[in-house]
Amino acid sequence: MTKYNLNGKIKTAYFSMEIGFHDKIPSYSGGLGILAGDTLKGAADLGINMVGVTLLYKHGYFKQVIDHEGCQHEEREQWDVSKYLQKTNAHTVLYIEDRPVHVDVWVYIIEGIKGEVPIYFLDTDFEENDPRDRQLCSNLYPIEKQMKLNQSVLLGIGGVKILRDLGYSTFDNYHLNETHPWPAVLELKNIFHSKTEVKNHVVFTTHTPLKGGHQRYTLAEIDVALEGNYLSLIPEELYDKDQVLNTAILCLEFSKYANGVADKHQEVSAQMYPHYKIDAVTNGIHTNTWVNPYLKPLFDAHTPLWREAGFNLRQALSIPIDQIQTAHQSAKSDLINLVNSLRIGASEKFDPEVFTIGFARRAATYKRHNLIFSDLERLKSIAEKHGGIQFVFAGKAYPNDEGGKQVIKEIVQLNAICSGKLKVFFMADYSISLSHKILSGVDIWLNNPRPPLEASGTSGMKASLNGIPNFSVLDGWWLEGCVEGITGWAIGEGRTGQEFEESELESIYTKLDQTILPLFYNNKPAWGQIQRHSIALNASYFNTHRMMMEYLTEAYIIND
Repeated sequence: MTKYNLNGKIKTAYFSMEIGFHDKIPSYSGGLGILAGDTLKGAADLGINMVGVTLLYKHGYFKQVIDHEGCQHEEREQWDVSKYLQKTNAHTVLYIEDRPVHVDVWVYIIEGIKGEVPIYFLDTDFEENDPRDRQLCSNLYPIEKQMKLNQSVLLGIGGVKILRDLGYSTFDNYHLNETHPWPAVLELKNIFHSKTEVKNHVVFTTHTPLKGGHQRYTLAEIDVALEGNYLSLIPEELYDKDQVLNTAILCLEFSKYANGVADKHQEVSAQMYPHYKIDAVTNGIHTNTWVNPYLKPLFDAHTPLWREAGFNLRQALSIPIDQIQTAHQSAKSDLINLVNSLRIGASEKFDPEVFTIGFARRAATYKRHNLIFSDLERLKSIAEKHGGIQFVFAGKAYPNDEGGKQVIKEIVQLNAICSGKLKVFFMADYSISLSHKILSGVDIWLNNPRPPLEASGTSGMKASLNGIPNFSVLDGWWLEGCVEGITGWAIGEGRTGQEFEESELESIYTKLDQTILPLFYNNKPAWGQIQRHSIALNASYFNTHRMMMEYLTEAYIIND
């Protein structure tokens, strides 16, 4: 098997339970996976020596179907693995639940500007394996807890083993993207023998601001999944009094470098785990992936090196505003045409001239998709006063998250009761291709999770890249990207606690009524300035080129 692009000094293996990089390869559920895909694309552009490691999901995450009542149903994805991935001749064996699990590997090569990054997909779905082990590569994030643990063992231990079977020697860095690959630490202990040597090779990125968001397993559950010698490699003092292991603590204990994904998230993470040093590398997006096709020619003409280095997008200040607005209107027409084609039986169509708000995130109660509808009559009054508001929503709820499913149901039902100057539509089965349409076709990006529960929030960065102002709570990346009235607007004051929800809601309504809608409808040149600043100020910084250079200099080359 050919090894790729690893002749340089620093070699990094990037482990992630999901990696989203191709619309036809359903190997992601949402932001974590898309961030992983953008990370590897950024590395390929810069010629950074990396490989990606994940699992092969024959049925993806799930295909979201929304019925007429707004209920989410999950169906299996179907895709042709051999059409997109290449089978390698590498093979390894590990033990899970005392059974031998045979592992094959497939590869996809990301081609960047200065290099190539292979992504290796571990596969257990063949006859040599027990039926239960074949299911490890059926779906991303199964509901059964023990199956999730077994997937982590496959990714972590199996991933380290398969890289050696592919012919690679050890890597300078084993970058664990979230806690899912935590068993990799145990396999590395077998390779390097000492804890110090393991620490010299492990980088850990956390993406959640909640301790409960990190994987936790009892000693008994781990004992079922792991071979005995691996179990003995977990320091006893890392278990709590109930013999439960927080896998984030294990990753932190064995990492030379750990980071949150925004400055605010670093503060929250440091409070969660005060005994460990946690730094910050604010997330970024892959610009060439996420910019719409109507803006690319403008970027090429006015900031020609934007693909090679995202910071060159600061030169977007030289793009004439009318050209940015013409490009945006083309992207908006594409979105509105798609929405109207899907609103079967609707008597009123969405209008490309009407102010359109986008909100596309995983459906969860803390993200508060429906906050803006808390006072529906007031919202209707604002819409009628200024010329109308249209909402485009999208996002999947976890299959076992009834609260998230209820949020979707409420949004869908608004479609039936809102008409005239206020319209609402929920687009089912959010994906990379649908994300492109929404992120570049709306007029403003709304984001109002309950602070401080937004770790980063890369969807808003993608909106900025497409000249879409953000309207967001001061949390995650927006604390760093918000220049009030220049790149968008803040909702509230970033204070934590449910008691501040009323003031946040007032902030939403007041700014829509008194600032945002008058500007959009009555002062197109001023609105265009904000569109242009979103690109030049935000997109020039919040990109994977900057992010990967930070990882390279802050995490990958340090030894202590």
